[in-house]
Amino acid sequence: MKVTERDLRLLNWIGEQFIVNVRELADVIQFDRQKYGLAPIGKHFLRDTIHRWKHEGLVRTAYQLRRGSHVFLTAQGIRATNLPFSPRTPGFSDVAHLTHHDGVNKVRLHLERETYQNRQVIQWISERALMQHEKLVAQTHPHAPKTHRPDGVMIMGENIIAIEVEKAYKRPSKLKTILQGYLYTTQYTQTRYYCETPAIQQSIQRTINTLLDDLPAPQQTQLRDKVVALTFEHVP
Repeated sequence: MKVTERDLRLLNWIGEQFIVNVRELADVIQFDRQKYGLAPIGKHFLRDTIHRWKHEGLVRTAYQLRRGSHVFLTAQGIRATNLPFSPRTPGFSDVAHLTHHDGVNKVRLHLERETYQNRQVIQWISERALMQHEKLVAQTHPHAPKTHRPDGVMIMGENIIAIEVEKAYKRPSKLKTILQGYLYTTQYTQTRYYCETPAIQQSIQRTINTLLDDLPAPQQTQLRDKVVALTFEHVP
């Protein structure tokens, strides 16, 4: 079995995100080509690559939905990439949240492109990796308080930025609790919400403003940009 360096980069991306829409994978491949100065690819490159990976037992595809099929790593794919995850086949709950997975993948790729164009270096920590870390912490510190887990974390220099992708409204009480946690946490220097619609963005921003308005003016100034709400319009 021959796995190229490009294969490993792409398979790692898929494995970190757990499941990736084939259409998004096409964009990931194009960005990888640009980033590493590789030759232009043919129109069948994506199809042929996935076929080769499947033939070698590295990936499986499933869920031919309206937006296309999705690809995920097999146990052999996990071993080939040396990712610290247990093999997992998507279940019914994953199918119900495929659009959310797609949204998170889109935001990650956007941030990687944006920072690359600005000649900035980032490290992305996926939700899958955050879950793995939580399990290890629970084993060694079973009584440690649980905190809300973001959809991903972007490390850029000294900044540790929590990333949330919102495609639906959250219950107001739950949203308020999560936002309070992000405002006062020392774990993240900032939290960014990427919202599917302006209405969702406005709902989150109103809650942020309400929480800030209850604080003394100096603290309002200090925390003003601690949590920001954006829309998917900021993600081409």
